[in-house]
Amino acid sequence: MEITELDFEIGKLNISPCYIRANVIATTNKNNIIRQVAVLKQAKIDEVIDRITMVIRQDFE
Repeated sequence: MEITELDFEIGKLNISPCYIRANVIATTNKNNIIRQVAVLKQAKIDEVIDRITMVIRQDFE
């Protein structure tokens, strides 16, 4: 999924466009996060969640 500057509520990333790979899910510990640089708009977050849900459902069908 493409992420552009228009998708951010606050801040921006140095590279645009950026991409979220909804088929690759990784976890991390909060201690590994150095700083927050941006916040996605709720509409984009909902789109990401929908895409991840779609990928998971496809794996179980």
